Amino acid sequence: MDIGFVLENKILVQANDIAPTIRHLEIKLPKGQTYHTGDYLAILPSNPIEIVYRVLKRFNLATDTQIRILSSTSTFFPTNNPISVFDILSGYVELSQPISKKQVEILAVLCKNEKEQEQLLHLGENLYETEVLNKRASILDILELYPSCELSFAQYLRMLPSLRVRQYSISSTPLWNAEVVTLTIDILNTPALSGVGQHIGVASNYLGNLKEGDRISCAVRTSNARFHPPEDTKIPMVLIAAGTGIAPFRGFIQERAAQLVCGRKVGPTVLYYGCRSQDDNLYFDELDQWSKLGAVKLRIVFSRQTVSEKRYVQDLLWEDRDEIKNLYCNGARFYTCGSARKVGASVKTCFVKIIQDVKQCDEEEASKILEEISQDRYSVDVFT
Repeated sequence: MDIGFVLENKILVQANDIAPTIRHLEIKLPKGQTYHTGDYLAILPSNPIEIVYRVLKRFNLATDTQIRILSSTSTFFPTNNPISVFDILSGYVELSQPISKKQVEILAVLCKNEKEQEQLLHLGENLYETEVLNKRASILDILELYPSCELSFAQYLRMLPSLRVRQYSISSTPLWNAEVVTLTIDILNTPALSGVGQHIGVASNYLGNLKEGDRISCAVRTSNARFHPPEDTKIPMVLIAAGTGIAPFRGFIQERAAQLVCGRKVGPTVLYYGCRSQDDNLYFDELDQWSKLGAVKLRIVFSRQTVSEKRYVQDLLWEDRDEIKNLYCNGARFYTCGSARKVGASVKTCFVKIIQDVKQCDEEEASKILEEISQDRYSVDVFT
């Protein structure tokens, strides 16, 4: 990866009881890199310092402890020369990945307390999915919960995978700036489901803590070939998102607005966007300006605006099913971005229901029709 630079890092939404902090970053791309609307920016983060200090405490290590890694096989660790434990834990290994069943078994064998050993054996069998995977319990979490496990630091390092690159949807278009991208990110920092400390998102907190002028290891990555605005600007688009799922669609709409300003003919674009309340209606001022320009029609719905009624994007889609049908008949491309479990699943269910209503068919046939449409007219980019 090459080096980019942070130009801006600002808060869009401050964390509250129901929503995380959301930030907007502007990043100057490494020299020679370009992007297309809808692409990703891959970044190589470093681990949150809070988690690094937890590891140091568990193994009774100082921040300036130096170690030498020797290996007869290929390894992602720097070898032969001394390196600080802090640097290894910060930038080389995954500290928050859920522990595997095999690793649970290894820790169970190392437990000196019989009761803890028995509990770990159960954890690696019947309770693994509910108590480990669903709660995203890491090796460190388990070591803190079962202190009689006599795992050495060398053994711990061997159990850890290399630090992964993360990808974020670019929320700008090169028609705005071909050398700069923007990102729109949730900062994940919530009580851990494992019951141990906080669950701190590795990449989001790394990005959230960057300052103007900071260097960042990054690279543009091409998204799915279908998850881009159509080359023919006259083709209508229906964009469906919730929360930070709006990120790529900000770029889509920004591009159509720029094309309009340049005098190109553009087809209708409709944005169905779900927010909790007006407070986290991201980029509202920009979207409002682009709406007045004629680049987008806004259909925004709030799930927490009132106590009495919760409404979501799928509710608007169902209400607008006649318009959805007309847009489809006029060649529209459909796009969804957001949580796979929430907006991804709900929108798919709603589209099946709309097809049933239009075609007067059963759910199975409607699902097959949607699958066919998804080959070239409906693109989805969802995250867990």
